[in-house]
Amino acid sequence: MVDLQSVQQYQGPSLLRGQSYLYLRPHPALNPYLSAYTVTFPTPSGMTDDYTIMPTASTTLVYSYSDGIMIGSLRGVNRYSANVGKHAKCFDALVLVEFRPGRLFPFLRISQHELLNTSFGFYDLNKSLHLDIESAILSSGDISMLVRRLDTVFLSRIPYISPHPQVETAMNALVTRKGLI
Repeated sequence: MVDLQSVQQYQGPSLLRGQSYLYLRPHPALNPYLSAYTVTFPTPSGMTDDYTIMPTASTTLVYSYSDGIMIGSLRGVNRYSANVGKHAKCFDALVLVEFRPGRLFPFLRISQHELLNTSFGFYDLNKSLHLDIESAILSSGDISMLVRRLDTVFLSRIPYISPHPQVETAMNALVTRKGLI
């Protein structure tokens, strides 16, 4: 599994980086579905107890690792802000997969409405996908390998049906205007 040193030594492209975290772009073919992979090692200076996530139209897979145990959970769309700092700092490492608004559905076939303001154990929602993601995270020795393996997991599951053109246009407008429609 990647460690803090692999984050600090990573020289490849990133969306955002700090001493204890990286925001990484998924493979271009995943752009309609995923916005970012995040690898973070919660530290007192990098994540305060009052670290808060704002309301979002995205769903996020959160893989938390501590003491040799990996926990995968899915955080649904949030209408309210949520303080996650104290909880996140209980873990040695976090790997997040952030989906674009409405774009989890092709992978899980679960309506975003059913995921509103709640979290689920991802194993219970999709055992096969959970195990593949967990394996990709645990078997990756560096950041580049982690991104390649996560990309492989999601690329192998891209749905072969194209969305209705009007839905695609509406989703692109929503993302482009950052939800301000």
